[in-house]
Amino acid sequence: MYNSERDLIAAYLKGEKSAYSEAQGWIDKVIVRATRGDSDAYKDLTNQIHQVLFVKLKKGDYRGDGILLRYVMSIAKNKTIEMLRSKYRNRIDSGYTPDIASSDLNPEEQLLQKERLDLLAKALESLGSPCQELLVRILCEGESYSEVVKDFHLTLGSARIKVLRCKEKMREICEKLDYEW
Repeated sequence: MYNSERDLIAAYLKGEKSAYSEAQGWIDKVIVRATRGDSDAYKDLTNQIHQVLFVKLKKGDYRGDGILLRYVMSIAKNKTIEMLRSKYRNRIDSGYTPDIASSDLNPEEQLLQKERLDLLAKALESLGSPCQELLVRILCEGESYSEVVKDFHLTLGSARIKVLRCKEKMREICEKLDYEW
């Protein structure tokens, strides 16, 4: 629709709906999975991304030496990662424990289970962000490998190997923290 990236940027900064829609399409490719069904998180994240994008374009941070699509998607990716990390931190800070605690356990067993979960959360925090994101999405959020491989640009086999290696790293960290498997 636009002849050049400059025309698109000018239209976006003027607030033209078609330019906004084009940028929103690029943003959606990045954030839709991260907000899965949570319309409030989707709206918040979209607004944050558009604010950052508008400010950066207005300041002239995008010099035109790359591809505008990649620039917009990198801003969206960074804001999405920031949102996911803050959600994860908030769950840990608020004493979040997954729903694996059974009411059949006596208080002592529940305490031991909570200690194990806290230790695993600490170990997960000390992993690198790719391993963190991969393990959280597959093991905690229950996403399938086929959903995850697209975002990580991996094959199905290499994703399974990467999860295995991340689990091994986590096991090593837990052993350093004196946790017995």
